[in-house]
Amino acid sequence: MKSGDISAMVSRFRPALWPFIWAHALAGFIAAHGKEVLGLDADSWLQGLVAGGHWAVLLGGSAAALTSVFTAPEDERGVPSEELDSSHSVPTPHSLLRTPHSFFGWVALALLLIGLGSAPALAWWYFDAYLIGVILVAVYAAPPLQLSTLRVGGIAAQAFGYGALTFYSGYAASNDPAFRAEFSPMYLIGFIFLFVALQLALKPRAAKCRAPYPAHSWGSYLYWLFLAAAFGCLAAAELRLGNRLGTALLIVPLAGWCVAGLRRDRAQAEDPPLSVAAGLGLCLATDAGVALTSLLR
Repeated sequence: MKSGDISAMVSRFRPALWPFIWAHALAGFIAAHGKEVLGLDADSWLQGLVAGGHWAVLLGGSAAALTSVFTAPEDERGVPSEELDSSHSVPTPHSLLRTPHSFFGWVALALLLIGLGSAPALAWWYFDAYLIGVILVAVYAAPPLQLSTLRVGGIAAQAFGYGALTFYSGYAASNDPAFRAEFSPMYLIGFIFLFVALQLALKPRAAKCRAPYPAHSWGSYLYWLFLAAAFGCLAAAELRLGNRLGTALLIVPLAGWCVAGLRRDRAQAEDPPLSVAAGLGLCLATDAGVALTSLLR
């Protein structure tokens, strides 16, 4: 295999996203412990850090690679046209995974299963979360469901997987049931809403809605609705645990999301949507806000 082929294969695993996925999982680990996280021993910290990397590389990377296998243009698949599914215009899993070009698909599948087999070594709750992630990858990336090809289904799957399940994986990496009992499910609901808002912000607006003051844009209405619901749930999660002072810190990342929303609302036809880098930066700011809020609990 040539060095260029190896580089192309690695790029399919989206390594640039791994630090962001890891940070999101780590925020869940910190939120599960609150200020008690500062008193954890080295082994507990190591488990949380390793779990985040395990999730980002073996699950997140494999999910991205497998999705690219099944959604690549036909000329990149190396699949004969007669072996395509006529109803969906996509190759069947059997025909696709036996093409020479999709060798990295087998690598991704192997890494995904290695992650599943090694997950119990971290924590059984973490294994449960990873198993749910594997199922989600199957319905998102591969036929017959292949939610990645459906607009609403794709948004929902990514919001649940990257938003809620990744955050929960950090929480599930804790072996202390006392910390688990304090975790609020409102975090998970909040991050689902937030990642829906993120995907709305990343999509270019319809041409008919591009104006200096797009008061009639449904995308704009939905963005603000999901953003308000997201931060409302995140604040409710901390208020439920009696952390009134720390909740005020969420105003900082909320301000960033509001700026992004206002910029999108006033976009002209030639203006690009929110960049992926800016969106990931907002997610990092939110994770930092949640983590710092938890430390004041």
